[in-house]
Amino acid sequence: MYDTNVRFNHIQALRFFAAAAVVVDHSVIFWHMKFPGVIDEATRDYFGWTGGWAVALFFCISGFVITHSSQNLSPLRFLSVRLLRIFPAFWLACGLAAAIKLFLFHSLDWRAEGYDWKVLSLLPAGPRSYPLRIEWSLIYEVFFYVLVAIVLALPWKNRIFWFSVVWLAAILGARAVGHQYSDRYPTFPEIFISSRNLPFIGGVFVYYYGRSTFVRRWYPFMPFWALGIALLAQITPHDFGVTITQAISSMLLVAFAVERDHIKPMANDGPLVKLGDASYGLYLFHITVITVLLALWQGSHSWVVTVGSVIAFGLSIGLMYGVLEQRLYRAMKRRLDALLGAPSGSTKEVKVSTPATREAR
Repeated sequence: MYDTNVRFNHIQALRFFAAAAVVVDHSVIFWHMKFPGVIDEATRDYFGWTGGWAVALFFCISGFVITHSSQNLSPLRFLSVRLLRIFPAFWLACGLAAAIKLFLFHSLDWRAEGYDWKVLSLLPAGPRSYPLRIEWSLIYEVFFYVLVAIVLALPWKNRIFWFSVVWLAAILGARAVGHQYSDRYPTFPEIFISSRNLPFIGGVFVYYYGRSTFVRRWYPFMPFWALGIALLAQITPHDFGVTITQAISSMLLVAFAVERDHIKPMANDGPLVKLGDASYGLYLFHITVITVLLALWQGSHSWVVTVGSVIAFGLSIGLMYGVLEQRLYRAMKRRLDALLGAPSGSTKEVKVSTPATREAR
């Protein structure tokens, strides 16, 4: 369906904008926690909705790109690359966060900050403390990767698609019998049927139908439809309805980005593509930057000045970490390639984007 060496640079750009939306969201929320009462609850909740929608977009991008990048890979190779992409940068970010807090505040409650093996392994272990405070999305990401690796061992044609159909049916069936699970920190029995998986499934469907006649004909309107459907979450009373609107909205944006990559490809060295490359590091590290800056903040209590400063520092320092972890990943990826050998049917690295991944074969 797609050339396995294609570069989805518009998706990279989309990924950066989603990461930036999360930074803005958390900047407002954490500022509100330090200076309560200045921003009204409705405004704070609006930014919270924006960040939640951005994470759903990450998940949808992941569903598309992981389906694409898993083509012609063995389960072992696929899972090895995916886990290499997630864990070293995550562990390094946790270590840097601890070092910064120890240096600035001279103490750290390791248990309260979530430094234990269940947290650092990203297992679905239910609600608990997490050092970076974004780990819930990585838990879902890793779970999705493990599912895909298992499915790759099946002999079916289009096996990821058909598994996603079964997965969607399981989630909808659970909802029909009264199960309403959508928590950010699931346990093992809960995570499979959590409605938060819907954007992943949506991304898989976009992969298989993103080049349909409907998409090619109507793609210029899709960003507007996506915005309208996303805003429906503002009047949707239940979490399940919110996740559905976020998933559909994200599917429309991903389908638009994929079509743009076919019609007018974006330059590989374009600034938005490079920002997208560093988005995983930005996503990992931005809350550490925000919380430390606000803890030290002695300047204006104007929410415009403070939040603007927090956003600027969160983006700049987060992106600096993104460049660092990107270089670390590339070095480790070369070693993994040397250990496992070149993947069959591929002679060069494929650059793609996902909420927690950037490059895949």
